[in-house]
Amino acid sequence: TQALSVLLTESLTVHKMLNNRPLPSPATELKIGKFLKGIHLVFNDKAKQEKILSIITMIQIVFGEFDIELSQEEALVFYSLKDQGRFRVKDDKLYSQLCDEYGYIKDIQIDKSEFKDILKELKNVGLIDLRRGTVTLGERVMLH
Repeated sequence: TQALSVLLTESLTVHKMLNNRPLPSPATELKIGKFLKGIHLVFNDKAKQEKILSIITMIQIVFGEFDIELSQEEALVFYSLKDQGRFRVKDDKLYSQLCDEYGYIKDIQIDKSEFKDILKELKNVGLIDLRRGTVTLGERVMLH
């Protein structure tokens, strides 16, 4: 769709140079915050639950192209971080927000221990920063 094309155009940057030196092959950068904040516009015409499930699927597809495989639960947690940006938030508070905002999704249920495991996995693939129970959304991911 047109909205998806615009979102990807605004969120992706192709780099051919690094530190004024040509790269052997172009590297694609995805600006995470811009992508997460704009993805809901792609699915504005859908009902609430269907919209969230479509967003989760799109996150899985896009990050799959960056060789980052996300489960539905991981994609939902990652999407729930869209408004955090560079602000740190405690994981307990984030879990409460997640339950309040997305608890209506019957297909995806995340308990607290699974939530902490998901945060660790998102940290391991470089999408978030997790230190001493506080979470910060990453700024970008690169595909070479």
